Amino acid sequence: MGFLEDYTHTLNPYGGCAFGCSYCYVKGMPVAAFREEAWGAWVDVKQGADELLRRELARAAAKGPVRIFMSSSTDPYQPAEYREQVTRSLLEAMAEAPPDFLLVQTRSPLVTRDIDLLLRLGSRVRVSMTVETDLDTVRRVFPLPRRRSPRGSRRSPGSRKQASPSRLRSRRYCPAASACRLCCGR
Repeated sequence: MGFLEDYTHTLNPYGGCAFGCSYCYVKGMPVAAFREEAWGAWVDVKQGADELLRRELARAAAKGPVRIFMSSSTDPYQPAEYREQVTRSLLEAMAEAPPDFLLVQTRSPLVTRDIDLLLRLGSRVRVSMTVETDLDTVRRVFPLPRRRSPRGSRRSPGSRKQASPSRLRSRRYCPAASACRLCCGR
């Protein structure tokens, strides 16, 4: 039993993740374990994902409620998204045929680019922004993602901006326990 049991589907616009977080559980999974490149050094773009999603949403909706967690094994708003816009195309597909619920989990302020689509999904969407820490003292000793990940100070404003309606906002300070042990010895 776990967090994902509340969802009927996971949706990952990319394979791999350029942020390369040192604590990421995905780097030990088969998708990453059999790659020659180090975790954080590769990203696979899922071309045509929006068309596949349109077909799958129609089929899944006929079977019952559709609750999607985006993304379980990558960040949907990593640097490649600026150019590729796979996540945006997926949100466009979901704005046309909304799932019953969508949770978007990210660490990137790029999510604010898609506020128009998130608002179209209305009460069916929640955006959760991961921020490891907002303390520079913790940041210096904590093995944070390679410097490709946006700093917490850049993400918090992103959370506020994307959260005009409060239903879009959820900040996740994670992994807090590890940070506390490193800084406070507890």
